[in-house]
Amino acid sequence: MPICTTTSNFFTVPPVFHAMENFFELFPRYGRKSSTLWKTFDPQQPTSPQRAQSFTEINAFFSLCPSVLSVVKHDFDSPLNPDPTNPMNRITATFAALATANRKALVTYITAGDPDPETSFHILRKACDAGIDILELGIPFSDPTADGPVIQEASQRALKAGMTLTKTLELAARLRKEVDTPIMIFGYYNPLFKYGLERLAQAAAAAGIDGLLVVDLPPEEAGPLKAALAGTDIQLVFLVAPTTRPDRVKMIAQETGGFLYLITRAGTTGEGGLDLEAIRQHAAEVKKISPLPVCLGFGIRNGDDAHKLAPMADGIIVGSALVGIIGSDPTASDLPERLAEKIRDLRAGLDRA
Repeated sequence: MPICTTTSNFFTVPPVFHAMENFFELFPRYGRKSSTLWKTFDPQQPTSPQRAQSFTEINAFFSLCPSVLSVVKHDFDSPLNPDPTNPMNRITATFAALATANRKALVTYITAGDPDPETSFHILRKACDAGIDILELGIPFSDPTADGPVIQEASQRALKAGMTLTKTLELAARLRKEVDTPIMIFGYYNPLFKYGLERLAQAAAAAGIDGLLVVDLPPEEAGPLKAALAGTDIQLVFLVAPTTRPDRVKMIAQETGGFLYLITRAGTTGEGGLDLEAIRQHAAEVKKISPLPVCLGFGIRNGDDAHKLAPMADGIIVGSALVGIIGSDPTASDLPERLAEKIRDLRAGLDRA
């Protein structure tokens, strides 16, 4: 028997009430678009619980209250596929779908235009078919201060091949015509600022970009970019380092969109050097604070690493291990398949968790 069958006893079950409020926090479009569903939830309740620490409560809510789930399904084709005239951001929808399936996100970074624009497109297209959940499309930059040698060299190859921010957006737009995978732009602030923030927001939205991560832009300095992105559905994602103070983690977690990028170790991007126990402790602390999913990045090499890290967070982010395959033989004709094979290994590791 479902615990929740009517609106009158809905609010008498605290875990269900918490989950419902968390649901509207994480997916506000349902509250705006579904008047029937909104009527089952009173936003003026005097006691407002903290925002969701994970999607677990929401999943539990739907299992306890199938009648409310049926309303969501009635108003939208499914709770993860809203009204196509005002669709949910693909990043948000992806994490919700993964949580429902009890799976972890595989987020991959690949430098746009590496080793050349045309080969890069085929690499990206194959990667989307191989099992990635979110694509971070790196903007080549001459001074990538957060990146190690592997991604530095990738940027140089792409720049020499004529890749620019404009061409990166064109590449994303071409890819969007063929895949529904969430696409994020990953880069540094200087090229974005020079390009023009308003222009960037318009071009990124037109290209079907879902998220933006600017490595060297802290939340305190992100006001102009946030203002430019207002009115688009592009989420601005922030990073947290192992050295970030707890009070600052809380602030960043409240500011980030889509998910929180949790760096696994101090230093630049690259493979190896994972202290699993330290990561476990830090990830657990951050997950208690973050209202959105938490993904681990830096130093993840293979499926075994993915398997070990999967229980600690909502997903992993892999870059250098993939970009390094291109760097090892940039002229190889089978680069798309080589990267796809690595992605399948990472996906298998996550799914073994």
